[in-house]
Amino acid sequence: MKIDIERLGLKNVAVDPDTLFSFPAGVAGFEECKRFKLFHEEGKNTVFWLQSVDDASVMFPVVSPEALDIEYQIELGDEDCALIDMKDSDDVAVVVIVYRNE
Repeated sequence: MKIDIERLGLKNVAVDPDTLFSFPAGVAGFEECKRFKLFHEEGKNTVFWLQSVDDASVMFPVVSPEALDIEYQIELGDEDCALIDMKDSDDVAVVVIVYRNE
């Protein structure tokens, strides 16, 4: 599978479908975007880019809360765990979408 990453000016980026993240209900405000690929710029391992493969214009910068000195914990119910097919909590990472106002 190949995708374009408009914001980074990249075309025909090869993506292994097995490495996609799936959001069965989409992302809030972007419910049509259900499949995403996580990228980072070489040498910049703090900010990652969550790129929609369903809509090339949708990309979110995400970081680990710890990178911002934020303690962030969530608890998922059984229904949420089933929705994301979570079998082991060690296989789950929490990230936050960040926004920088110029």
